[in-house]
Amino acid sequence: MRRSLPLALGLLVACDKEPVDTYDVCAAYAFVADGGSCDDCSLVCSCDDSDMSIATCTADGCIVDADCDAVCAGDLLDAVDCSGDSYTVE
Repeated sequence: MRRSLPLALGLLVACDKEPVDTYDVCAAYAFVADGGSCDDCSLVCSCDDSDMSIATCTADGCIVDADCDAVCAGDLLDAVDCSGDSYTVE
């Protein structure tokens, strides 16, 4: 497994690759917040191997939608990290 090192300005550098803008990585998940309160936050993506559940409350409400293909293809921990920082509001 290749490890990446965090750098300033939201960039990650892998040993043999160009820097990757983490904001672009997070944008791929296309998270959407509902603009309401966070009474019961739960987004479930049905993936081939198993369901992935993301329960994130943001300043703009619950994350209620995402590009589940991107979530399923990515790393769940990365998706959860991005869900609070990179989203649009319905």
